[in-house]
Amino acid sequence: MIEKHGERRAKDYLESQRAAVDRIEAICTRERIAFHSLTKPTAVRSISGAVMAIRATAFDRAGGFDERFRLYFEETDFLRRVNGGIVYVPTAKCRHLYNQSAGRSPEAASLYAESELLFLRKWSGAFMARVIKAIERAPRVDELPFIDGAIEVNVDDGIVEASPHPQFETAATRSAHRGLADLPDDVLAAWRGGPLYLRIVDRTSGAVLAAYQRIRMTS
Repeated sequence: MIEKHGERRAKDYLESQRAAVDRIEAICTRERIAFHSLTKPTAVRSISGAVMAIRATAFDRAGGFDERFRLYFEETDFLRRVNGGIVYVPTAKCRHLYNQSAGRSPEAASLYAESELLFLRKWSGAFMARVIKAIERAPRVDELPFIDGAIEVNVDDGIVEASPHPQFETAATRSAHRGLADLPDDVLAAWRGGPLYLRIVDRTSGAVLAAYQRIRMTS
C-alpha cells in the first residue's frame, strides 16, 4: 500500500508539472506572436544568434561565448549574461536558411541535447535540470498528418510557425490569413528534406489550431 501510495503521489506530481509545462508553452507561443508583431525597435530579453550585431567592446566585456557550447545555445547563454540592452529591430531584414551547416553533421542532434543539458545545469542547477527533463514530454509526431504542399488557413488573422523541432523550441513565423499558405521558394529550395513541423496559431488567442509534419513525398 505504501509503495502504491508513493507511486500515485509521484504520478500526481508529474501530471501537475506537465500541466505547468502546458501553461508555459502557451505563454511562450503568445510571446513569440507578440515578438513577430512588433513594428518598431523594442527592448527584448533575447534574439536569434543567426542575425545579431554587437560592438566588439561590449562582446568582450560580457565574456564572449562560453566555449563549452560547441553547437547551439551559445548565444542564448551569452545574451542571458548580457542581461539587458538587447533591442530587436524589425525593419532590419535578413533571410536565415536554417540548419545549412549543422544539417550535414550526423552529430547535430546529440550536440543539441548536450548543449541544452549544459544550459539547464548552468542556469537552473543539476537538480532542476533533471526535473525539467523528467517532465518533458516526447513529441507525438506519429499523430501529426503528413502534407506535401501549402496548408489551409481557416482564420482571418493567424500565424504559421515552421520548425525542424516537433516541440517548436525554435520556430520561424510568418503572418497568414484565410486561404492557402506556403513557405517561401528560397526556403523550400534550401530545405534538406528532413521532417519540417508546421502549425497554425490564432494570433489573438495564441491557440494552436492545427499542426502538421511535412516531408518531400516521392511518387
